[in-house]
Amino acid sequence: MTAVTLLGGSAVILVTAVPRLLDPVEVNHEGMFWLSLFAIAANGFSAWLMSRGDSHNESLLNLHMMEDVLGWIGVLAVSIVLYYTDWYILDPILSIAIASFIIYKTWPLFRETIEIFLEATPKELSREKIEEAILSIKGVTNVSHLHVWSIDGKEHAMTVTVSTSLEGMEDIETIKDKIRDNLSDYAVHHSTIEVVYDPGKTLMKSKS
Repeated sequence: MTAVTLLGGSAVILVTAVPRLLDPVEVNHEGMFWLSLFAIAANGFSAWLMSRGDSHNESLLNLHMMEDVLGWIGVLAVSIVLYYTDWYILDPILSIAIASFIIYKTWPLFRETIEIFLEATPKELSREKIEEAILSIKGVTNVSHLHVWSIDGKEHAMTVTVSTSLEGMEDIETIKDKIRDNLSDYAVHHSTIEVVYDPGKTLMKSKS
């Protein structure tokens, strides 16, 4: 939602700023000066608070705040220039530059948000390596219905069905524990593991 807001707001800025390149209008440079000082302080403080978080949405919000700070620094500089000159074309130029920068920085994060929403396999994870990690466990003979997706860009979840040649309940629990241990290296901390005996008889389904 944050990425959509950033992209939508930037598009509106571009649409309104481009016509003003051909027909610059006078702006209140004194108001721009004082407003930019206040905005730099407020957004700078907010960006500092957001920098403490590490979730995907917090990263987006921190980026948004930092871009606001940079944008308002530009507004401050333009207001000072306009105090001494009548170069009003600087206002739409600055608006276009800020909007273009926001789109450039936000688009990759927007794509990542869509991938999380669609429960796509994270790019940094290899399905083949995860299968190999599970198959390396003693007693596991086959891996099927493997699906890995990201919860928030940091932690991942998985569902999988594994076949085993072992029948004992203790052996089944040991296999599940080893699968969870192996997958912790891939930041997979939430898993649904279904274990079936080789002929196909379901023994147990476990969630963690």
